[in-house]
Amino acid sequence: LVLFFDGIRIAKRQVIVCIGVDAVGKKHVLALRNGATENDIVCRDLIDDLKEKGLNTEKKYLFVIDGSKALVKAIHSNFGQQAAIQRCEEHKIRNVQGYLPRKHWNEVRTKMMAAYNEKTEKKAWQRLMELRGELSVISEGAVTSLTEGLYETLTLHRLGITGQLKIALRTTNAIESAFSSVRRYMRNSTKFANEAQIELWITRGLLEAETHFRPLRGNRQLSTLKKRLKVYKVKKTFDHSLTN
Repeated sequence: LVLFFDGIRIAKRQVIVCIGVDAVGKKHVLALRNGATENDIVCRDLIDDLKEKGLNTEKKYLFVIDGSKALVKAIHSNFGQQAAIQRCEEHKIRNVQGYLPRKHWNEVRTKMMAAYNEKTEKKAWQRLMELRGELSVISEGAVTSLTEGLYETLTLHRLGITGQLKIALRTTNAIESAFSSVRRYMRNSTKFANEAQIELWITRGLLEAETHFRPLRGNRQLSTLKKRLKVYKVKKTFDHSLTN
């Protein structure tokens, strides 16, 4: 029902991992791909791997991603332009902060979190547009970073998902916690003979982490998510409001 995608960097290699959540909230390590960067080819091959393993591209899923443009492109290519993509709110906040002097970081985080905590998409969008105006006098780069893919950070708002399930799906924390386990598992391994060895160690670490996975928070709401995904529609003209 839910597919989390995120990357981990090990020994100068970018490994993209997919963890799935089934209809009762159980998490499963599904696939990974090892590349130099999180590029179009690696993302496409990862999804091709999922399809070969039986992932049905005709079904509706919620894709929770780190914000990679290459991954968005691969998802749209395989699941259509109406795919429900939730970009990680935490990644978005960090990306915006990265263009700003450190003295603005706390204020920007507070305002973005306040926007994302709004119950309706309209109110969240209004707050984010107010912040966009404030950033325009500080950093054009921060404005561009905020604007890029902003629509996809509000997908849960459009789906009407609230409470514990919203908290669980608003970021890629579910997969990043698995990465923490991988790093602990590999803490004494710093040299690798080849890419295959890196992939083997990460796979072992992920499978070890999987044995300790807890059910997704708010899993009782997953049936509601499933119903709403079936009728979910992307408003193709929504981002036009940015220029008005």
